[in-house]
Amino acid sequence: MFGQGLRKGGATVHLVNPMINACGGSENRTVQLYHLLSRQAETHVWSEHRVDAHLESRLPIRRIRSFLRRYPRGGNLVFVGCYFRIGDWLRHAAPERIIGLYNTQDAANLDQFMTILRRHDFDSRCEMVYASQWLYRRTGVPGVVHFSPIDLAAFSRPADGAVAAAPRPFTIGRMSRDVADKHHPDDAALYAWHAQAGGAVKVMGGLVLRQHLDRHENIQLLPAGSAPPMDFLHGIDCFFYRTDPGFFEPFGRVVVEAMACGLPVVCGVHGGYREFIEHGRNGFLFESNEEARQIIARLGSDRALGEAVGAAARRTVEEMYSERRMSEMASFYVKPAPAEAP
Repeated sequence: MFGQGLRKGGATVHLVNPMINACGGSENRTVQLYHLLSRQAETHVWSEHRVDAHLESRLPIRRIRSFLRRYPRGGNLVFVGCYFRIGDWLRHAAPERIIGLYNTQDAANLDQFMTILRRHDFDSRCEMVYASQWLYRRTGVPGVVHFSPIDLAAFSRPADGAVAAAPRPFTIGRMSRDVADKHHPDDAALYAWHAQAGGAVKVMGGLVLRQHLDRHENIQLLPAGSAPPMDFLHGIDCFFYRTDPGFFEPFGRVVVEAMACGLPVVCGVHGGYREFIEHGRNGFLFESNEEARQIIARLGSDRALGEAVGAAARRTVEEMYSERRMSEMASFYVKPAPAEAP
């Protein structure tokens, strides 16, 4: 778990997020921020939406109820995402600091967020955090870039011989929310090609593809969240990921989780994850369907290559989430507001 050895003493931190989807990147970022920050400061998670039951079982979540005067007060107010509505309770919150975490590609979300803050004269005080360098460059608004934290203890390489007791076909897989824009239009044809060549495919969050792939016995389409992520990742040999051309993945949390499990990742070049994937060393990036097929075929015929790339992927993630970097991230959120000049 994050933050071993950290001592509480920073400002109270209020994390605000809808917490409506246990498979959502923002929700899982909120969960991990809570675990990271609560070792250093009093930390609360707040939502003014209908909270997902699974998320509620993982951590305490407070419901915002303006009419009952239940909402964050004082401390450091952190909006984990700029895409959701914020009620009028904000005018009474009196935060010491305001932090906005921008992690979607839609600039309209950021505009809407800043408009809400402007109503309460908070816009000039807001400190921005970006999910990737790409998002930071795209907005041009000053801020810092933080990778979405994951729990390295939960995502680890399986022990030798612990996963596949019997030989299995070379299995590619991916997981995501079960929505169309998380899948590329050509993915179904690529999965069918791999299955027809003797391989296997597992897609958790792939029910949206049923109309294209239901008849392939070597292809499993599973509901999103139907298995613990690490268990799913330990059941595949290669993680494949790309999204619809109209949706740019700002960071790619699931890609990092796969790398942490020591899997070779094969990803479309259009995504924030390209900032930490070095093609051929700790993962693979491709632009065309033919490039993707060539990489998958090569990994299927050369298991040693997959092992070496997967090991490098794990080392990369360990560097990304080193104790020092996590401590620096925590310090950013819990530090008090600067004292006002006399």
